[in-house]
Amino acid sequence: MGGTTLARMSGRVSAAPAGFQAAPTDMVDMFMFQVTTPSAFTATVDPTTPFETSLWLFWLKPVSGGGFEARPVAGNNAKFVGATYSSVSFPPGSTAYQSGVYAIAITQRGVRPFGYDGTGSPVELFAAPAIDDTGLMLPISTEAVLRIWGGEPTTGGAYAVEAEGATFIPLTTGTGQCGSQFAGSCFEQHSTKGCDDVACCTTVCQIDAFCCGASWDALCAQLAFQNCVIFDCPDPVCPADLNDDGQVDGSDLGIMLSAWGPCS
Repeated sequence: MGGTTLARMSGRVSAAPAGFQAAPTDMVDMFMFQVTTPSAFTATVDPTTPFETSLWLFWLKPVSGGGFEARPVAGNNAKFVGATYSSVSFPPGSTAYQSGVYAIAITQRGVRPFGYDGTGSPVELFAAPAIDDTGLMLPISTEAVLRIWGGEPTTGGAYAVEAEGATFIPLTTGTGQCGSQFAGSCFEQHSTKGCDDVACCTTVCQIDAFCCGASWDALCAQLAFQNCVIFDCPDPVCPADLNDDGQVDGSDLGIMLSAWGPCS
């Protein structure tokens, strides 16, 4: 289904303990998808959903070494005055958002996303909604990162979210593409091809094409450790630098392995 239209997301949320939840397994559901044209994207909760909802849209920014940071884009509590369901889109007229991978979270109304400040305390990601609870809630800072959820949900149930302008993330993403944020770590075995660091992935696949042609197995991970991990040696002496080139790397490991065995 990779790359095809994503029209509907569904699930169930339920009440959870009050306060802040680092791993909200009950009171928040989050879906990842791809957006090609942000101005064409909307997501709206099914009006028959039996609890008051909020929707939160995030840009999933790739980070070095793999994975994402969820950056706030927009939120909404009520599609119109008095509505119990919500609808969210990209801020009108904004050119800051490009095609890429995004995520939408659905919560019970009153549950909100937070980041951390410099002291590790939770801080709001979105400005407060209008008095009538409608309209888009915009980010207080587009550089903030989702870290935790807070609120006091009291109910829940099944829901559905109808989407326009979204597609499934292509199944080819992360399979053989060096540097893809969907690929696993270069230093860990995984079933997909390639790994998340472009330079290391390229180096390893030049040694063993299997790593980009079939899967990133244990040997590929070993090759990554041998050829991608470099330790700078302190002056004046670095005992592990067996070839005296100023670095501890795969060459030194090769020298050690060639001498492996009983001492004569």
